[in-house]
Amino acid sequence: MRTAYIHANIPFSKADAFITEDGRFREVGKARRLLKRPLDRVVDLKEAVVLSGFHDAHLHLLGIGKMMEIFDASRHTTIAALVEALQKRVSGPLLGRGYHEDGFKEKRSLLKEDLDKASRKHPIAIYRSCGHLVVANEKAIEDAKRHHGRLPKKTSAYDLEKGHFKEEAISWILYRLDDPSKETIKRQILLGQEKLLSEGVTAVQSDDFAVYGTPYEEVLSAFRELADEGRLKIRIQEQVHPKDSSEFDRFLEKDKDTAFGRYKNGPLKLFLDGSLGARTALLKSPYTDDPEEKGLRNFTDEELYAFAKKAAENDMDFAFHAIGDAAIEQALSLSERLAQEDVPKGRNALIHAQVANEDLILRMKKENIGAIVQPIFIRTDHAFVHERLGERAKKAYLFNTMREKGVMTAISTDAPVEPSNPFLNLYTACTRKTLRDLRRRPYLKKEAMPLKDALKAYTETPAHFARCEGSLGRIAQGYEADFIVVRGFDPLHVKSLRTARVKETYIAGECVYKA
Repeated sequence: MRTAYIHANIPFSKADAFITEDGRFREVGKARRLLKRPLDRVVDLKEAVVLSGFHDAHLHLLGIGKMMEIFDASRHTTIAALVEALQKRVSGPLLGRGYHEDGFKEKRSLLKEDLDKASRKHPIAIYRSCGHLVVANEKAIEDAKRHHGRLPKKTSAYDLEKGHFKEEAISWILYRLDDPSKETIKRQILLGQEKLLSEGVTAVQSDDFAVYGTPYEEVLSAFRELADEGRLKIRIQEQVHPKDSSEFDRFLEKDKDTAFGRYKNGPLKLFLDGSLGARTALLKSPYTDDPEEKGLRNFTDEELYAFAKKAAENDMDFAFHAIGDAAIEQALSLSERLAQEDVPKGRNALIHAQVANEDLILRMKKENIGAIVQPIFIRTDHAFVHERLGERAKKAYLFNTMREKGVMTAISTDAPVEPSNPFLNLYTACTRKTLRDLRRRPYLKKEAMPLKDALKAYTETPAHFARCEGSLGRIAQGYEADFIVVRGFDPLHVKSLRTARVKETYIAGECVYKA
């Protein structure tokens, strides 16, 4: 069916109309000209803002759905209120996520003793909002000790007195609390998809294999079944996150080239370090507010090289989580080593790259390594970044500098770590203000992106990392007809991003969401 959409307000474009047919934009231009073409249907958008569908370059689709079903610890402003809510909720093993110490009146992290007040009978574990720290009660710790017969190998990754478990120790404590059925995984994928479509996100690059401790095949099978059932609407490139080298070998042997419906497997995803909030991001120099701590290194150089070399030999790009400057440098040194061996450079990227100063950014440019950044992190991190980094905070989160220096820079949310709403992310990118307290001064205001460039980083640039430039990310002839109709947004006033809402979402010309 040839459908003309006319009287559209397409920001930064002279066009005000387009024709879709067979899932693609067949023609884009002025309404008066397009209305002369043979048409089956005409839709008058009445000057509504129309954007290309958002493409979130890094999040956790399954994790969004999971977060919608487990205990939400982000809603409580005091630890006492959180404990009271847990007491009312707990009736068996309980998993939660979302607390942040700066969100509590007490301004401290949760501790084992807090969760013990909620229950000593049932195991409880709560993720910090970043996902890199879990707090557990005594019952959860006792059960894990009994199950494993030992403590986690890396002693720096846990503190039994506080009930804190970081990075690799998280799977140790969650063995009983994080074991879903395939039907649960499918249900949570659909919940995440529904939320994203309602926010105008039509494509994602998603890390799902490590959301649970189950084998990756279980998650992949859930995606395949949903696609076969015709229920997987959103476009997905999986950021392949193996739990260990043996699982990666298994993936390469069986599923490297797996693709079905709108799903395909993408780059190798590894965590090189943790988060600034949990003080597990790997820094060259100690944390300003903890002189004994530099963060956690998740891989030796040789371990990382083995993963990356194997990926390159199998024509896989890499997308490495690297927040601290030492982790970023480890990834760059790896890239330089591979280049010396004449390994072809792919469309590699660093996810987050928050503590990349200008020297590291120039090395990223030289190595042709892109950045997948999350401006919305400022919403939470503004409260503690100066405490954690001191003077280094003046040379961090340089997202606009990355773009200006020629580093391919895409915007994402890392949801559910932060909200998946693209408009809130864009507002932060364009103002550098924290949405938690708009009275605060912007964080490094010179790093604010112009709206036109921020939109490109949320649509066209992610398509580069997904190797689908030329077909996704633009309202242009021949491209996939992925677009959204927006209300409450005036492109001339960035402030209106805070009130913007999606009216309709289209993928391949099909309306997949209507408010």
